[in-house]
Amino acid sequence: MATEKIKNLLDKYFEGETSLDEEKILKNYFLDQRHIAEEFKSFAHLFTFIEEEKKITAPKLELTLQPKLKTKKFSLSSSKWKVAASAAILIVAGFFVTKQFKTSKPLIAQHNKARIRVYDVGDNPEEALNATLFALNKASHKLNKGKTAAEESLLKIKKSTSIFK
Repeated sequence: MATEKIKNLLDKYFEGETSLDEEKILKNYFLDQRHIAEEFKSFAHLFTFIEEEKKITAPKLELTLQPKLKTKKFSLSSSKWKVAASAAILIVAGFFVTKQFKTSKPLIAQHNKARIRVYDVGDNPEEALNATLFALNKASHKLNKGKTAAEESLLKIKKSTSIFK
């Protein structure tokens, strides 16, 4: 075959402008290894590769279908979830309510550095009186302690100043 014709067909082939008949001519030319011109031997592997790939067959695959497994979908509308959520809400609410109304421990207020216990006695006047007497007694005791300490310090100062007179 004329090298000029093959060169023109190759140019058309790489431009994507060849017809099926022209591609058959190229394929037959390159499959016959004895008549390929030296300048076209580098293109021979393109056409031989395509033919070799056509001979390869994929192995037959046997497909076996397995029965579909039942899957449980997560649903917020199921009654189990509603019951669990309700129980959790009740437990949390109960915790806060009992913590809020617990009166066995005194409330502790802080003013400057002094800690003062404040008792919640509700509407019971006897408990209020007892709590007030307890608080006044404790305050009196602390004041007496302070008075004693102050008197002792004053005596020490008087003794030390008497030396200088």
